[in-house]
Amino acid sequence: ALFLYLFGGVFAKDKKGAVSGASFIIVTVFCILLLAADFWVVKNVTGRLLVGLRWWNKVEGDGSTTTWIFESAETQNTNKFDNSVFWTV
Repeated sequence: ALFLYLFGGVFAKDKKGAVSGASFIIVTVFCILLLAADFWVVKNVTGRLLVGLRWWNKVEGDGSTTTWIFESAETQNTNKFDNSVFWTV
């Protein structure tokens, strides 16, 4: 996402060599999508594999109340180095 943000203007030029407003919007939308995918991967995949955590938001049947659910792994077979890197970064 950072690479796309910094260098997206180079790839999104029109025929005259200028960056148009539409190209800027496309680069911005792709950056947001990449950042959302990065957040999901770190939250779900990395959190579960490295330290055994997962969380989500459950919406009740009426649609007006939500509940946050947090879970941790029953057994802690995680690497101490991975655990410290996860919590410090």
